Amino acid sequence: MSDSSKKIPIHKDQSGQVFLEFILLVLVMISLSYVLLAGVNTNIGKRWTILVKIIAKPSTSTIELH
Repeated sequence: MSDSSKKIPIHKDQSGQVFLEFILLVLVMISLSYVLLAGVNTNIGKRWTILVKIIAKPSTSTIELH
């Protein structure tokens, strides 16, 4: 057997794979940030609503939050 038959061919042009990996990484980052931001915004809104109700509770007027 010769040495050339044992070598694994290496492709020097991997620009397509690099581009695909970059796009997938960006999509994962966007998806993760969207999910985290949606979760945080929902919790913040609920906490503000609870705080407003607690602060206004001693009052006899009704509170309508929109």
